[in-house]
Amino acid sequence: MSTSTPGRDQPASERSRRGPYQGLIPYTEDDAAYFFGRDTARDIVMDNLLAYRMSILYGPSGVGKSSLLRAGVVRHVRDEGRRRIEHGEAVEYAAIAFSSWAEDPVAGLKEAIRGTLGQQLSPPLAADVLDGSLADVVSAAAQRLDGSLLIILD
Repeated sequence: MSTSTPGRDQPASERSRRGPYQGLIPYTEDDAAYFFGRDTARDIVMDNLLAYRMSILYGPSGVGKSSLLRAGVVRHVRDEGRRRIEHGEAVEYAAIAFSSWAEDPVAGLKEAIRGTLGQQLSPPLAADVLDGSLADVVSAAAQRLDGSLLIILD
């Protein structure tokens, strides 16, 4: 029998939730535990991302596209990457989700690539990979990963 208080062992962001539904606020990777029942949709998106150089996910506003991409696809890819690293296997691909369009989107995307691969690679991706054009950064990052980058523009 557990003596812990419900929610006490959860991160603060989860303790403040009253339930799994948050209206029109998209789920993030951190919300993946609340994002369930969409495995088939996630697998279809994954299959398309892996099969084609470009895939477009479209639908009406508010149906859960961003949630599917972030809490479904990105979380799944990153969990799989961590599992492979723990087992000494190569990471086949990395997912980079990007949605910061206000300032300098090219610089922001370069930073998102660096941040994502910094989490997944050991040693982390060197800052000098950010030099050059976006195409140069993507190419260098994919080469350093020795896999594919799944860049998700939301």
